[in-house]
Amino acid sequence: MADFDWLSELPDEWEPPGELLEPSKSIEANLAIRMLSCDYLGHEVLVLLGRFIAEHSLFTLWFLKEKASQRGLKETAILAGLPLEQTRVVYEAWRRFEEISDMREADAILGERRHAAQEELSSALQAGVETLSLARIANSE
Repeated sequence: MADFDWLSELPDEWEPPGELLEPSKSIEANLAIRMLSCDYLGHEVLVLLGRFIAEHSLFTLWFLKEKASQRGLKETAILAGLPLEQTRVVYEAWRRFEEISDMREADAILGERRHAAQEELSSALQAGVETLSLARIANSE
């Protein structure tokens, strides 16, 4: 089975937590709903969230339309897992932000931690946008 040795190189498939399985069937939409319900996110993060959802959808449309699955098994597997992997990264950053935002102490250190968590969330969203966009554009040629 040397032809399939590359399977061990693929990231482990992420099992989304139950909180992302409703109210819709879309994990990304459910994550966005949770994030949009937060009173502490700044407008910059909301813009990045919108871009992430848009790029996720553009990638999915491209993947289905361009029949990316005809590219070869390894490349198809990598491309097919890319959106879920990016969603996992954003979700993990969101959870860290949410945990810190739920803390009620009001001190300078907590404020710094909230700011750092929001920056991490922004970076995760921006990286997701860039990764999905670059993968779509690079494979469209």
